[in-house]
Amino acid sequence: MLFRSRDHATNRVSAFGEWRQALGRRVQADASARIDRYDEFGTSASPSLGISWWASDAVRVRASGGRAFRVPTFTERYYSDPANLAREEVGPETAWSGEGGADVFVGQSWLFQATLFRRNERDVIDWLRATPADRWRTYNVHRVETLGLELAAKRMLARGALLQVGYTGVDVDAATVSTFCGAPSCLSKYVLEYAPRSLNVGALVTLPGAIKVAPRLEVKHRRRNAIATDYALVDLRVSRAFGRYEVRAEGTNLGDTVYQEITGVAMPG
Repeated sequence: MLFRSRDHATNRVSAFGEWRQALGRRVQADASARIDRYDEFGTSASPSLGISWWASDAVRVRASGGRAFRVPTFTERYYSDPANLAREEVGPETAWSGEGGADVFVGQSWLFQATLFRRNERDVIDWLRATPADRWRTYNVHRVETLGLELAAKRMLARGALLQVGYTGVDVDAATVSTFCGAPSCLSKYVLEYAPRSLNVGALVTLPGAIKVAPRLEVKHRRRNAIATDYALVDLRVSRAFGRYEVRAEGTNLGDTVYQEITGVAMPG
């Protein structure tokens, strides 16, 4: 089999700046701006703004928002194999996102956090196909809107021990994906492949001999082309400090769960 390849190149000039300012004793503002100039895709500005306010000594309210811009990769424009065929004419994607939330400190031990976020994306790049027998092809999907909620609780224990629990719920509105490839329905490799609900539990414990153990459990309820799949992942980190240095060992997916984050790509056991 003969494969032919050719070189591709693109030129970009970028500038970035950020600013932080305390507005009184209880308010802090953060702002940043990035400007990118591409020879193929023109100029794009990506500003962001965030603000936090200590409503009391125990409650902090925060909000932020910004714009994002991403040009397609060479893989998304030129890649080709028996299962995938990229389209060179695919263009950049843009998004506006915002979030608001609060942090509540209870005593010296508890921290509760809640964050509501929304992301509106345009011209999202995705690989689509009409049937499993077709090749995946890249398209700019017109509109994808994501709404989500994050909840977290942390508890500080004796001797530096920590226990934390987090929950994330996500809802994606991507109705245009279903008929975008010119068929009654389309299969999506990225946009419709997400986890509507996930739960994670972690801890940090110091054992005799100054050995720190940090187990973590994550349970995901994933939606794959309208079919729900659930799986759990167990990770563990063990470390010990020797003065200014630390020796660390990490293990991931210790339960040897078989799962996929992206269709057709098996994650490590």
